[in-house]
Amino acid sequence: MMGLSFSKATPTTPSEFFISRGLLDDALIRTTSTAAPGVANVYRFRLVDMGGDLTTMQNDEVIDTFNVEYNPARGGFYAHWLPFGFNQSFTITLPPAGGGNSVNPDIMLTPTLSGCSVGFCRFSNGSLRVYHANFQATGGGMDVARQTAALIGCPTASQLHPTSYRGVHHGDRASDMLVQVVGIRDADGWHIYAQQYQQDGLTSFTLLSVTEIP
Repeated sequence: MMGLSFSKATPTTPSEFFISRGLLDDALIRTTSTAAPGVANVYRFRLVDMGGDLTTMQNDEVIDTFNVEYNPARGGFYAHWLPFGFNQSFTITLPPAGGGNSVNPDIMLTPTLSGCSVGFCRFSNGSLRVYHANFQATGGGMDVARQTAALIGCPTASQLHPTSYRGVHHGDRASDMLVQVVGIRDADGWHIYAQQYQQDGLTSFTLLSVTEIP
């Protein structure tokens, strides 16, 4: 496994790295269970190339797999982080522009979604408010209605729910369907991408689709 860091010697910024390496279209990005604290804020992360430890397929070809790990030590890159909590809702407001630095980075990350809902509200000044909701239904499963209500003011087209990302490709294996959300800010503002993938086994995955959420 190899950790990828960004320094003054690196020719691209972290956000450009995601795009220039085609990580969002041609590689699987996974946040790990040790990703970051349970408070929405800016933290330092690193990308770890999982090499032969994990296998991801896309269109019958093997592609790269990267884990995003919380990395408070020196090195890595900074990102806005929107955490997860059982029966909780979190929100963060992303500035419309900024230096791409430790205070206002150009990347936003969430934990991998397995049942949560997320929503995105864009404002006229270019800022973006992101919601991340997880509410358990009585008797098991997710309370999608309550999660939807927590996405205050977000247009329907800018919401992502388990009813849309689980079981879309393989209804009989809905529990294995996951989504990774990554936000990238460029000169045009914030772009939010959702990688839908299926966990085929303990160390194997299939990347099914990558979509931009309006």
